[in-house]
Amino acid sequence: IVIKNPAQFSLAIGYLKASCSFWQAACVMMMTKEKTGLAIIGSCSDAVIAKYARFACAINLQKISELLEKAWTFAIALDMSTHMSTSYLNICIYLHLDHAGIVNLQVLAIPAFDRHTGLVIFEVASKALDVLCKLWRDVAIGVLTDGEKKMTGRVSGVSTRFQQVSKPGFIGIWCGVYQLDIVLQESYVHFGNNTFYCNLTAAIGYLC
Repeated sequence: IVIKNPAQFSLAIGYLKASCSFWQAACVMMMTKEKTGLAIIGSCSDAVIAKYARFACAINLQKISELLEKAWTFAIALDMSTHMSTSYLNICIYLHLDHAGIVNLQVLAIPAFDRHTGLVIFEVASKALDVLCKLWRDVAIGVLTDGEKKMTGRVSGVSTRFQQVSKPGFIGIWCGVYQLDIVLQESYVHFGNNTFYCNLTAAIGYLC
C-alpha cells in the first residue's frame, strides 16, 4: 500500500471512525480544507475515501495476522446477525497480549448469501482464519457461539466441526446471554400465560 497523502488519509480515517459515509467524509474533507486553508489536504472524492477504507481494512487485518502468528493460543467467537436484510457472519478473536492482557479483536463481518448451515458457516470462517493464521488449527483453544442448533449440533454444528479439525482439548462455549434468553423465554410462557411479558413491554414502550 502506498499512501501519497498521509494527512488526507489520517483525516479520512478519522471521519470514517466518526461514522461518516464515504460521501459525507469527502464533503467534510473539502470543508476542512476550505475553512483551514491547508493545501496539503488536497482534493478528495468518495471514491478516494472508499480506497482509504480498503487500505485501513488491509492494515488492520495485517496487524491482526501478526498478532495471531505470535500468540501461543487464542479463542474464536462466531455470531450470525442481520443488518438491512443482509446476513453476516461476525468473527472475533480473543487472545492475550503482554501489554494489554486479554483483548477482544473484531476481525470481520462477512456477508453470508448462502444457506446458514453449520457447514457453510464453518467453511466461511475457516477460509478467513486460513488467511490470517495458517496454523490456527494447532493453536486455537476454543470457539464461542450462541446456542442455535447449527452452532452447537453434535453432528454437524459449527462448534463440532471446529473440534474435529483442531487439537485435543479444544472446547466449545455457549453464549451465556443466549442460554439466559432460552430460560427466560420458557419462563415467560408459563408465567401468567405470557401476560406478564406483554404488560412489561407495553409499560416500557409507554415510558419511552
